Amino acid sequence: MTFFVISRLLFLHLLLIVLHISSALEVNRSNRSFPKGRSLVVSNGTLPDQHKEQIQSYRTELVVPLLCLFAFVIGFPTNTLALWLLVLRTKKLPSTILLINLTTCDLLLLLVLPFRIVYHFLGNNWTFGEPFCRIVIALFYGNMYGSVVCLALIAVDRYVALVHPFGAKTFRSNKNSIYMSVFVWIVVAAAAVPLLASKQSYNIKNLSITTCHDALPLEEQENYFLPYFATLFSLCFLLPLLVVLFCYSAVLHTLMAEAFCSCN
Repeated sequence: MTFFVISRLLFLHLLLIVLHISSALEVNRSNRSFPKGRSLVVSNGTLPDQHKEQIQSYRTELVVPLLCLFAFVIGFPTNTLALWLLVLRTKKLPSTILLINLTTCDLLLLLVLPFRIVYHFLGNNWTFGEPFCRIVIALFYGNMYGSVVCLALIAVDRYVALVHPFGAKTFRSNKNSIYMSVFVWIVVAAAAVPLLASKQSYNIKNLSITTCHDALPLEEQENYFLPYFATLFSLCFLLPLLVVLFCYSAVLHTLMAEAFCSCN
């Protein structure tokens, strides 16, 4: 059961992260004549010609929403089922508490995908208003990075349980799992609040559309969003990724050593 839930959530999460990173790379590829940034550059309510081509490309209007649709169709029912099983049908072990929080993060992330799907299918035209744009973007990034941190904590839990079984008696408690869960939601809030506090939607006059987070003023990108996303990516993706790789490598090494000893 635990292996099934973790493997499925890892797949879903990898898909969403690849979607996020590929979108950023597409933007940066079109920003060759501008300083590097996370979004397209809007100036006086207009986009440069190369950015107009980018925001109207088949990648952003077809490929991205289809990937989001695939993630939602697969992820929402499976995460809902997993949450039901974890809450009502599974013994409340320390790992179960972390899995409940991971599944909750993913469900909150998935709930905003339909609005992004509609947005992209409408030609990247946001019709739900500025406040809801902030909420959708904040929930998307906040829960995405929160889920990555939660995956790292689950890896640490597995590492302690299998590599340091004697220390696990002290470390692996429901109390410590609750503390780790609180830390996950602090990460979610820290990632979401700056997005909630800043303008995300802009009316593009030369395209007659309203973008949501995809086009931002250059000054805001350089002074605000670029440091923000660089910090998030480093602390809430790269660092947890290294933790996951270390923990599961150590677990694999321990299991292989035990298997070798038992054979002898």
